[in-house]
Amino acid sequence: LALAMSQCAAVKKRGSYSVHFDPPAKAVKNPSNVKVKLSTGAQRVYVMEGNEVLLATPCSVGTASTPTPHGTFSIYSKVANRRRVSSPGAGYPMTFWMEFKSAYGMHWGFVKPYPCTHGCIRLPKWSAAKLFALVTTVATRFISSMIADLAASSSLRSATTPRYPAS
Repeated sequence: LALAMSQCAAVKKRGSYSVHFDPPAKAVKNPSNVKVKLSTGAQRVYVMEGNEVLLATPCSVGTASTPTPHGTFSIYSKVANRRRVSSPGAGYPMTFWMEFKSAYGMHWGFVKPYPCTHGCIRLPKWSAAKLFALVTTVATRFISSMIADLAASSSLRSATTPRYPAS
């Protein structure tokens, strides 16, 4: 079961994983019932509607010295084309920005198989675009957890979660 859970549902194209990874996504039926769940331990994001997985994707999270916040939040701001304003890295593009805590959000960025961010959640480009389209700023709850693998949850057993490609 674990091996099946880790297989990639989308075909990796030649080139950058963060640009070409394109996971399948299901349509939202009831926006008020959508939740985004993050496993910082497994570096996975799941978009859920009730018990159904709409999107499953790898991500990069914060390092031990700059961790991604844990808890339950609301996504309260979405900006399609945002750039980082603070240093270090002022001007860095954070396309498909979805803010859940002041100065913390999910956005497109280079995804690595280890924690490497300043606390934000980096997503592959197409995952970020699809997640941006699936969530609303009014209703979506964001749940961040240290659980090593949310896929152990019965509601996530059928979700296909991608593996990182060999470097």
